[in-house]
Amino acid sequence: MVALPFPAPHGLLHIRRPVRVRASSFMRPQRQTDSAPNDSRWQWLLLLFWVFIEFVRPFDSFLKVLAPLRIAGLTSLALLFVFLLNKKRYLAEEPLGKLLIAFWLLASVSVLYALNNRAAFNVANGLFWHYFAFVFPLCAVLSSRERVYKFFFFWVFVQTLLACFVATHHGTGPGGYLWDENDVALVLVMAIPYTIYLAQFPGIGKWAKLALRGALVVMLVGIGIGASRGAVVGLGVLTMVCILFSRRPLRNAVVVGSAVLIGLVALVKVLPPAYVEDMSGIGDPNDPTADERLWLWSLGWVMYQDHPVFGVGAGNYPWTNHLYATRSPLYTPRRKIMGGRPAHSIYFTLLPELGTTGLLIFAAVVRILYNRYSTIRDYCKSKKELSDDDKKFQLLFIAMLTSCAGYLAAGAFITVLYYPPFWYLVGFVAATFRVASRELPGFPRAVSRAPQDRQQGAAPRPA
Repeated sequence: MVALPFPAPHGLLHIRRPVRVRASSFMRPQRQTDSAPNDSRWQWLLLLFWVFIEFVRPFDSFLKVLAPLRIAGLTSLALLFVFLLNKKRYLAEEPLGKLLIAFWLLASVSVLYALNNRAAFNVANGLFWHYFAFVFPLCAVLSSRERVYKFFFFWVFVQTLLACFVATHHGTGPGGYLWDENDVALVLVMAIPYTIYLAQFPGIGKWAKLALRGALVVMLVGIGIGASRGAVVGLGVLTMVCILFSRRPLRNAVVVGSAVLIGLVALVKVLPPAYVEDMSGIGDPNDPTADERLWLWSLGWVMYQDHPVFGVGAGNYPWTNHLYATRSPLYTPRRKIMGGRPAHSIYFTLLPELGTTGLLIFAAVVRILYNRYSTIRDYCKSKKELSDDDKKFQLLFIAMLTSCAGYLAAGAFITVLYYPPFWYLVGFVAATFRVASRELPGFPRAVSRAPQDRQQGAAPRPA
């Protein structure tokens, strides 16, 4: 405690005794409060830098000489520090945060009973870094609508760079989980909706719109070169969802369907025969790839029946499926035992590895993602006139919901349950919803129940 060294001016302040203040009250650095937006510039730039190195992966490709510096790992540690530095009230208020922690705890506990506890530990460790070194810091740093808009434009820019790499490297990515052509194609599928709906932002310039259209083309080329069947399925579902959200769904369905048919006829004539033959087997149940997937899925179903509550442990499908081969209804003595092979499906990874408990948590996350969209939809319908910010947030939530639909469709054929793309999307939704709750007038209290007399159709549908 220190005393002020000067007397109070007579006639202005009448102080009978010296005013004592805590020296530490002005010497201690102030932590970010949850009630005020986070305006830290270094945290914002750190977040953007992480997005760049996570998806462009320069240290796995054209800057390998810097790989020994472990810049990516140090950046993750810095983002973990950002999480620790900021207030965490949003974790208590946001059910998505609670569900992510519950999913991580379930994977962590499975280390105790999994056959291969090292594999379970690796999954739990990966989820920890996904959540605490990106998703939660994202919720703290994306604290204003300006940052939200800038972030999604930067996201499209980074995904376009990734698509350029994929298109020039025979469909494979720069490294890590993005090296596999199926996994990187899924990431590009999930990025496509942002190129479509950001281009519909009110007041967007002609050149920015043209750049977004170009990004869409580059992503489609990257997906096509990768020849991932799962990504093609996800792209088809994503297209249908975009049509449903458009102003004229029937007309757009006819236009898109005609364009697809014409494009397929043209591509069949120029693409290599092996490529065409491989893609034509998507709907053939006798195709060797399809038969192998059904065999793998049947093993997962038998494993789930044997461990219906908590599963066999995170990451343990490849290490235990051989134990259930003879119990599968598709088993024959000539069947190849698939020990060490993944399930090639998020659903037949989730069910056998984390059981009904994991399925319920995952389903609750997906349900809340949809509820977040329905909240912004009802909010917009309840307003007689929408501001530009209302329209932008509505378009962003449509983009995120469409991205989720693409993931759920493509993920039925790809083992990507524990990879970052879906969990990053959850962070996008949580952070954007938090900013909308803070900065859009009357949101979301005005839409806890949609007014009965609201004007239907007040909210514009995207083109």
